[in-house]
Amino acid sequence: MSAESRITSRYAKAVVSLANEQGVLERLKEDAQLLKESCEGSRELFLFLKSPVIKYTKKLSSLEVIFKSQLSDLMLKFIAVVCHKGRGNLLYAISVAILKAYNELKGIQEATVITAVEITSAELANFEKLVMKNTDKSRVALEEKVDKNIIGGFVLNIDDRQIDESVRSKLRNLALQFSK
Repeated sequence: MSAESRITSRYAKAVVSLANEQGVLERLKEDAQLLKESCEGSRELFLFLKSPVIKYTKKLSSLEVIFKSQLSDLMLKFIAVVCHKGRGNLLYAISVAILKAYNELKGIQEATVITAVEITSAELANFEKLVMKNTDKSRVALEEKVDKNIIGGFVLNIDDRQIDESVRSKLRNLALQFSK
């Protein structure tokens, strides 16, 4: 585990614990999701936060203007602490870590399924069952992604494990066998 991931994990666990104590855990999750999606949707915001040149006071005042009406008081105060400690560059990673800590606390397994086409709700349910079968969790947060390059089948990622049943992978394996 890198130093950065240890730091983000500690901040995330601390704020999740505080939110749980205050009974605002669900709101914290929504706030972390909003911050994460905002960074993913705006390269400018992401780079602004990552910049070591921009002072924490500028980052904090800008974030307050952008998110004042959207984030809870707890999250705004948390962002102020993080920025004051000179860790504003880690806010995106911390928001991801908050979501992970939330899922751990709630017993939810995160997974990603990649298919060549969008999947139906019945197929989604089957993937959730597959994830539960391969983990000890009874709830699943499944992210769906479409990648036409896999041609068909699926790739299922559960933590550091991958189940690759894609046509692309099978064709690659076949080509390797013929090249021997």
